Amino acid sequence: MAKKVLCIEVGLRYTRICEMMGYKATPVVYKCITFQTPQDTFEDGYIRDKKTLGSAIRKQLAEHKIKTTDAVFTVNSTKIANREVSIPYVKENKIKSIVELQAKDHFPIDISEYNVSYYILSKGEKVKDQERKIKLLLLAAPNNLIQSYHNLASAAGLQAEAIDYIGNSFYQVAKRQLNQGVNISVHINDNTSLVNIIENENLLLQRIIPYGASDIIDKVRINEVFHADSDEEAIRLLQKDKLINFQFEPQKEEDITYMSASEAYDQVKRELRAKENVTESLRFLINNIIRVLDYFIAKNADKKIGYVYVSGIGSKFQGIIQLLKNELGFETKRIDNVYVASFSNKIAINKADQADYIACIGAGIAPVNFGVKQRGVLSGKKTDIKSWKNACAFVAVLSVVFVGTMFFVKMQAVSKQNSLKSDINVLQGVETIYNNFNETKSKYDNLNRMHEMTQSKVDSLDTILKDLEKRLPKKLSVTSLDINQDSITVDVEGSGPLAISKLLINLRDIPYLTNFTVDSYTSSSSEGSSGVPTVTFKVTADFSGTDVDADFDATTEDVNNAKASEKGNE
Repeated sequence: MAKKVLCIEVGLRYTRICEMMGYKATPVVYKCITFQTPQDTFEDGYIRDKKTLGSAIRKQLAEHKIKTTDAVFTVNSTKIANREVSIPYVKENKIKSIVELQAKDHFPIDISEYNVSYYILSKGEKVKDQERKIKLLLLAAPNNLIQSYHNLASAAGLQAEAIDYIGNSFYQVAKRQLNQGVNISVHINDNTSLVNIIENENLLLQRIIPYGASDIIDKVRINEVFHADSDEEAIRLLQKDKLINFQFEPQKEEDITYMSASEAYDQVKRELRAKENVTESLRFLINNIIRVLDYFIAKNADKKIGYVYVSGIGSKFQGIIQLLKNELGFETKRIDNVYVASFSNKIAINKADQADYIACIGAGIAPVNFGVKQRGVLSGKKTDIKSWKNACAFVAVLSVVFVGTMFFVKMQAVSKQNSLKSDINVLQGVETIYNNFNETKSKYDNLNRMHEMTQSKVDSLDTILKDLEKRLPKKLSVTSLDINQDSITVDVEGSGPLAISKLLINLRDIPYLTNFTVDSYTSSSSEGSSGVPTVTFKVTADFSGTDVDADFDATTEDVNNAKASEKGNE
């Protein structure tokens, strides 16, 4: 039944609230609020300071003259486990009992410590000679995580009508918002990103990537080139200026044949490097999206992907849409409005900002609702004296009945005690099995750590030598090489300072090397037959976090340019 509710999404940086007519396919949004989440009140979905955050919510509701008290929260946390399962086709009112019965088979945890729910991904079509199935996404959320939102509701003077999962919240909007066919939606939050692959309202695949906009914002804030003193200033710059390149491949510097340059040139160069660092911070996210797509395509080779739709705080960063398009290879669009919901004319909000409330709107359409509804106590409610009198009379009668049945209860307790003693005798062997498991696991962990300690960059020496050989100009030769776990030092000898510049430019194409320095530079007073002085110098570089054995190589254009440059120098 449709009713007016508050749909609340608490995030690391921002908390968003929608007052809407919920529990219907096309909800009506009456008011929208966005405010900064108080510091240290939220961590990976958990409400760490219910009093401070509850007070902030109460204040915002009062300022916007919102009196609705029934609330639906949507939770975004990496602590919520999920499993895709298929069950025989049954009526929807029977699914819950099946899920509760099979939950412990799908989650290798103490299920009593978790709140289990689900939502339907797809209903199988009727096929002759095949059993019809229903595909579900099972969810298991820690009890204390769910309880933290009930506590927040009480602190804010609200009643927790339902607790939803952000994956379901976004799916409820996306399946109605996206075009027909197979499409991908990427929702970039603060610390996580949600990837959905949807075909005609059926959710084919859903994955959460533990990476969001926070790392991008941090890269801008700590880089002195951008002069961003706070997260808010970094976000403003990312939304206003193009700090993200359209591809990971760094911009090539043409006609650089000297070791020093003017101050203006140095500034431009620093800005280019800073933008490359910001762009590089997206590599983990995009690589994981590519892995999800590769997995989906391998399992569904007959399905053609249409568009990639991007939303969330990260979707507003200049350049990110084009970067995703170039790296993923699919047409990419930003979700600029939410047409599955009707926004009141009294709301001063543009269409581009409507997408900020996707999770709130989806939670108000059809929440999964973890656990039994718990209602917080509304502050200021007066005690009903008559109810207290009735309660006291009921307790008195109950006490009389209790005294009269004491003997019967005692006999039941004795019988239960004997039964428990019998169960203890039967289960004594479980402790031995558990101790053996812990001992075996400890040995396995020790062997794993021993194996990790044997790994070294020297194991990849052949790859490093080949990469250095490809990028060493003809006029230079390596006289010695020193490698340790953190850095590499190369002694080089050759003719002409131009070759040094060429070497440094070439070495930058090696992704696992960074922080290049040149020292111990010497130039011989005698000249060779070519009239070019002989120079010796030492190049030192640090190993970055990139895998040394990852597949990469210079492009054909780079190789041709290198050869042409060397031929010209000769």
